[in-house]
Parts: sequence; C-alpha cells; structure tokens
Amino acid sequence: MFGFIRDWYLRHFNNPQVALLAVLLILGFAVVIFAGKPLQPLLAAIVIAYLLDGAVEWLVRHRIPRFIAATIVFVTFCTFFAGVMLWLVPMLIKQMTQFFGEVPMMASRGQAVLMQLPERYPQVLSENDVINIIGQIRAELAGMGQKVLSLSVSSAIIIFTALVYLVLVPVLIFFLLKDKAKIFRWGSSFLPEERSLSVAVWTEMNAKIASYARGKAMEILIVWIASYIVFLFLGLNYAMLLALIVGLSVIIPY
Repeated sequence: MFGFIRDWYLRHFNNPQVALLAVLLILGFAVVIFAGKPLQPLLAAIVIAYLLDGAVEWLVRHRIPRFIAATIVFVTFCTFFAGVMLWLVPMLIKQMTQFFGEVPMMASRGQAVLMQLPERYPQVLSENDVINIIGQIRAELAGMGQKVLSLSVSSAIIIFTALVYLVLVPVLIFFLLKDKAKIFRWGSSFLPEERSLSVAVWTEMNAKIASYARGKAMEILIVWIASYIVFLFLGLNYAMLLALIVGLSVIIPY
C-alpha cells in the first residue's frame, strides 16, 4: 500500500512546479472552507472586482490611466447598484408582500379544485388522497410562514450586516480594481521564482472563468429584461418578481 502511494506521489509530484500548484489549490480551498464566513466581505469584493476588471482592462487598453479607469467603472457600478437598491428592491419587496398576502386565497382556490378531482377522476384519486395532499400543502405553507417570521425576528442583525457590507465591500472593490498590479506583485513575492506551470494554469483558467462569469451575468440581465417586457405586455401580476426569477433560473442547468 505504501509503495503504491509512494509511486503515485513520485509519478505526479516529482516536478516541484506540480507540487507548488497543488499546494496553492489546497490553500485556496482551505481558506474558502474554513475562513469563508469571516472573510465574506472580502470574498464578495474579490468576486465583484473580478467581474468588473474586464471593463477596467478595456479602458486601460484604450490608453486611459488605471486609476481613472477604475474610478469610472467603480462609479458606474455604484450608480447601478444604488438604482437597484432605491428602485428595484422596494418594488420586489412590495410584490413579494402582495404575493404572500394572496397565498391564503390561492390555497383556498386550490383546495376547492383538488376536492373536485375525486368526483371527476375516481379511478385515479380518492378523497383520502386529496386530503393527504392538502395536508402536505398546508404543512409546507406553515413552514414557509415560520421561516418568514424567523427572518423578521433576526431583521436587526440582517440590517446591521447589510450596512457593514454596503460600506466595506465598495471600498474593497475600488482598491482591488485600482491596485490589482500591486496586489499581484505582493502575492507573487511569496512564491518561488520558477512558477511557469502555475502561471500558465492561472492564465488559462482566468480567461475561461472570466468569459463564463461575464457571459452568464450578461445572459441573466438580458433574460431578466426581456422577460419583464413580455410579462408587462401580457399584464401579469408580479411582473418584476417573476422576471427576476426567470433571469436567475438560467444558472440552474449548470
């Protein structure tokens, strides 16, 4: 057994660069798994800055200084985010409140429809089956109500956490965009000089992940806007809420 492990190690990790890449991957996963919760603002800022960095690099390639490019992208992002918080979030909260207010009426209508099924299709459903289904639906609705109540009880903690994020994350995003090169140089100073394999893997993965993430964000935005226009044209209730759900649903298959 030990000979097999030794042979496997020598076959895969006799190259120091492979060992370095493995150590970096293990450290990265360990930081996310064991220190992810206290580092949530930093991780959120890194993800958002990573998505915005493409626009900064595009401006830099057009001979705009990085500080000005980072400032333009950051101000645009903050303006968009402020518009979302001031216009979109209240609309979503209003529509969600209206939806949950109509849930009891929807449940009553659904119960009336279900009670008609044994009369129309006695060979498929019995009255006891319908009663069991209604009981399960009521239990699920009661569980949802308890979850909403627990969220309202802990709303003070949620509001405080959101305020911390609203202050801390934008500051981190701006400095991550502005000082990207300095941060990379600082991180590279801890690595060996011979790290061509790690650099090659990072370059390829960065291109793939960046293209996927930015493309997926654009897809969500396009599907969201198109769905909202269609739902609004059809006169559906909760058009914005449904459009947002449809936009986010494009992530599910992946």
